[in-house]
This record gives sequence, C-alpha cells and structure tokens, in this order.
Amino acid sequence: MIKTLALVLCLATNPCFGMAVGDDSSAEKPYQYEEARFLMGTLARIQVSASSQAEAHKCADAGFRALDLADSVFSTWRADSEISHINDQAGQGPVPISDAMAEVLVAALEISSRSGGAFDPTVLPLVELWGFRNRQPSPSPSKQAVDHCLDAVGAHLVHFQKANQTVEFSHPRTRLDFGGIAKGAALDQAAAAMMKNGATGGMIDLGGGLLVFGQGQKHQVGVVNPLDSNHPLANIPLSKGSVATSGQYERFRGHDEKTWGHILDPRTGQPCDQGLSVTVITDSALLADILATACFVLGPEDGLEFLERTPGCEGLMLFESPDGSMQLRSTVNCPGTH
Repeated sequence: MIKTLALVLCLATNPCFGMAVGDDSSAEKPYQYEEARFLMGTLARIQVSASSQAEAHKCADAGFRALDLADSVFSTWRADSEISHINDQAGQGPVPISDAMAEVLVAALEISSRSGGAFDPTVLPLVELWGFRNRQPSPSPSKQAVDHCLDAVGAHLVHFQKANQTVEFSHPRTRLDFGGIAKGAALDQAAAAMMKNGATGGMIDLGGGLLVFGQGQKHQVGVVNPLDSNHPLANIPLSKGSVATSGQYERFRGHDEKTWGHILDPRTGQPCDQGLSVTVITDSALLADILATACFVLGPEDGLEFLERTPGCEGLMLFESPDGSMQLRSTVNCPGTH
C-alpha cells in the first residue's frame, strides 16, 4: 500500500551551526560539539556528544578523517584513489581491493541485481559521454554513441572474487562510479570511527545524506511548503538511522539548447527526466544512498513498490502529476506522514 500526499520535500535539521554547546563540567549531560568542513565536494557537518570537550573534539576529528579516507577510496575525481586504480587496471585482470571497497561493491552489485539494473555501479562511461564530468555545454550524444557506451555498462561485467578479494571487468571499457553511493558509505564509516573514539552519539550531514547514531539524538526530516520553507507541513522524527535524498537538482545544457538532468538510467543510457525527488529512510547510510538512486530511476510506482519490498526501509517520492501539481507519495509506514 502506498500513500499519496500533496506536499514538497526537503531536509530540516537542528539549526545551530559551527559551535560548541553544553557544560563541560556537567557529569550528567554529555558535552556537545559541532563543526563543518568542506570534504568530498560538499559541506560536511558533524555534531557529536562525548564525555568531555577534549573527547568531543577528538571524535569530530576522527569523523572528518574517515570522510577524507572514504574520498581517497571512492572518488573518481581523484587520480590517486582506489577506485581510479581499479578502473585503470581491472579491465586487464584481477585487482586486489580493500575491505572498504569490497563492502560497497558487494552492496552495489546486490541492489543492481534486485532493481533490475536501475542502479548500476558501472555508469562512469555514460556520465562521461553526457558531459557531466567537464561541466561544459556539449551536444546530446547520438543513439549510436549511447549504444556503443552501453556495451561497457552493466553489473554483469564486474566480477568480484570473495576468496581472494579481487575485482575484474570482462569489458575493457567498463568503469566503476560510486558517485551515487560514496557519501552513504562515508557516513557509515565516519560514524563508526567516532563511536570508536568515544562518541556517545552524533549526527553527520553530508551533501544530501544524513546519519544519526548513538544515544540521545533527536533530529527532524522536514516535509515543507515550497512557497514557504520556514513552515514545514510535516516532520519525520529521526533518533537513529539515515536519510538520503536523490533528485534532479542539477541540469546541464547542450549546444543545441536542450537540458537534461545529471541522473542517468543505466538501462537505457538516457537521463532520467521525471522531475522527482526521492528520500529513503533506513538504518544504513550506504543502503539509503543506493536505494535513493535506484528508486529515482525506477520512478514513483516501481520505486515505492521496491522500497516496500525492502525490509527496514521507508521512503518518500516527490513528482509532478499529469495535471501539473506536485505530489509526494510515501510508503505506508513512512514516519511523519500520517
């Protein structure tokens, strides 16, 4: 069962920013600290609770280091990253990969299979073909060019060997791109690093993805009026877990004056242009990130049905109805939408 709401979606969290909050001398209340840094091409914001000021600062630093480490593993914009090394070598033979890479790759291949290819970790050739890497106006690629590119796209071309933890591509032009899921993986890894360093709880906000972990956390995911973003129409309480949003917020213009969104359907090689936004709520930031991308490509009907079949996951989809009005549909148990 799927609910339909005439609402518009955005994220809303605690508005305090860039400051320490709390009494360091209090034995009852943990010290709370917040800091923001620019990482992974976006603003990363960490809130952390710990037993002391020194402990809170140490935990925040550990979180930011984990985010930076994730960037060195998953970023295709960095020539020295692990994923860039894999893309350079895996078409020629098996390449050993790290535990962090193996965890994300396995999850990506699983969701790719379950979604019928709506999510695919090998879209980099398509991303490059459509000009999303150079950010300069370029002509729309021909059908012939897209079809040629699709020969190298598909999870079936990626072969992961668990026994020796290697990956190999069966097509020389296949390339991995974790742009749709790297931030989710980074959030999980940062939270784990903060807890290991003594955090009792916290929140990490990273470019469209948010993770709340530990104890004593209360945050909101707000469903707001697009004409007045200061007055939410509904709120989703989040004390633990992750929220990820995927949407066509960025558009590219070609020489022919046509525009297209930056999210591609790996099954067709064409940009998705359904004018919708997808938000997924679940325990794992990695899973939320992957599912948000997959459901965006699947569209309102199939995407929500896919979420309903995925245990522990809820979601919201914003789209334009045939009469031009905006609708927000949700899974039946999505919190904050009753």
